[in-house]
Amino acid sequence: MTLNIERKKSLPTIVLVLFTLSLLTPPEVAMSQEAENESETPAEVETNPELKDLQDEVKRLELEQKRAEALKAIAEANRAAVAADLPATEATGKEGKATIADGAGYYAELVAYGTLGESAASVAGAVKEEVAGKTVILTDKADLSSEAALYDVIELRVGRYQDEFERLKAQFEEDGSRKASEDVPEGLRPESLSAAALTVTSLLGAASDIVAFFKVDREIKARTISLSKRALMAEVARVLVAPGVGAAKVLLPELTLDGERELLSILEAAQAAKSTEIKPRLRAVERRVAKATEDRDVAKDALAKLKKDKTPAAKINEAAVRLRRAETALDQLTADRTRFEAAVNGFEAFVDALSTAPTGGGKTPLEAVAIVDLMRSDSDARLLYLDIPSQGAEIQVVESVWRSARISYIGGSVVVYFLLDQTGAVLDSGSIPRHGAASFKGLDGGQTLPQIGIGVGGGS
Repeated sequence: MTLNIERKKSLPTIVLVLFTLSLLTPPEVAMSQEAENESETPAEVETNPELKDLQDEVKRLELEQKRAEALKAIAEANRAAVAADLPATEATGKEGKATIADGAGYYAELVAYGTLGESAASVAGAVKEEVAGKTVILTDKADLSSEAALYDVIELRVGRYQDEFERLKAQFEEDGSRKASEDVPEGLRPESLSAAALTVTSLLGAASDIVAFFKVDREIKARTISLSKRALMAEVARVLVAPGVGAAKVLLPELTLDGERELLSILEAAQAAKSTEIKPRLRAVERRVAKATEDRDVAKDALAKLKKDKTPAAKINEAAVRLRRAETALDQLTADRTRFEAAVNGFEAFVDALSTAPTGGGKTPLEAVAIVDLMRSDSDARLLYLDIPSQGAEIQVVESVWRSARISYIGGSVVVYFLLDQTGAVLDSGSIPRHGAASFKGLDGGQTLPQIGIGVGGGS
C-alpha cells in the first residue's frame, strides 16, 4: 500500500487525515488493510520514511496517554490519603444573610416616633399665619357632626327652660300672686317640661335624628396603628406654643379645665334664674295652695253644717257659691304649682341627664359636646384636626463571615391635618409623609445606638 503524502504537510495534519480515513473505511476494508500492513516487509517501510515517522508518532502518543492516566491515579490516591489524616471541616465559609424580625422592635418604633417631630414642625409652619394670636383647639376626632347636633339640642332645651322661667317671672309676683296684666304670655304645658322626655337616650337620639338629615352613607374601617395620636398632638402643641409661632392658647378638650364655655354659661344662667327667681315663687305658690286648701275645707264644712241644720235655702246657696269659689281658686293655684314644679323639676332632671353617662358606657352629653362648646365660646378660635393614617417600622440584620453584624432600623409615618374656622371652612390642610433610619455595627465594647431627640427622625 502506497500513500502519496507531500512532505510539506505537518505531522498533526497527517494524523487527522489518517483518523478521517479510518472512520470512512468499512470494517472489512480496514481488516484487509491491517493484513496488508502486517505483511509489509521492513524493506517497504524503509522505502517510505514518512510512513515510518507516522507510526513512531502514534506509538509515542499512546505511551503519553497511558503515562498521564497513571499520574492522575497516583495523585488522587495521594490526595485521598492526606484527607483521611485531616479533621473534618466545612466545605464553604459562613454565608451572609439578611432577616427581618416579625416584630420591628422598640428602637425601630422610636425611629418612627421621631418622624412625628418633623411632621409637627411642618404642620406648625403651614398654619403659622392662620393661628397667630388665636386659640387653637387640637382634636383627633374626624367627625364632629353628632357632637354639633347634640350641642344644638341641649342649647334648644336650655332655651326653652329659660323662656319658661321668664314667662313665670312675668306672670307671678314674688309672693306667688298673679300679676294683673292683659299681656300675660302663655306658659308651656307641664308635660312638655317633664323629666321623662329629657333622658340621656332621648337627647342622644334627637341628635342622631338631626344628623341623619345631613349625612350620606359611608363606611370607615379602622386600621391598627402603634403610633399614638396623643404623641402627635403633644408635638404639635409644643411647636405651636413655642416662640415664633404666636398661637395665643392651645387647648385639648379632654384636658381643658377652663370653665368659661358657652354652654356652661347658658346652663349657669338658667340655674341662677331657677334658684333665685323661680323656686321662691314656687314656694310662695305652695303656701297659697295650702291656704286655698284650708279655705275650701272650711267652706265645705260650713255648707255641710248648714245642710245638716236645715238652714234656709238662700244661706245654703250662698255657702255653696263660696265653696265653688274656693275650689276654683284651689284648682288655679294647683295648676300654677304644677307648672312651677314642671319647670323646676324638669330643669333639674335635665341637668342631671347632661352629667350622666349612658348605661352602656361612654361620655356624658356635656363631655361629648366639650369640643363644640370650646369652639363656640371663642368666635375666633381655630380647630386643628390631626391624624396618623399610616405608619410602619422595620428592622434588618446583615452579617457575613467577612464583617460584624450590621443592624438597620427604619421607621416612618404619614400625618394628615385640617385647620378649620368657626363655620367649618377649611383654612389649610395637607398630608405629610416622613421616614427615618438608623444603624450601627456590633463591635466589641462599642455597641451604641444613635440617640433620637425631639423633632429628629433618626440617627445615622
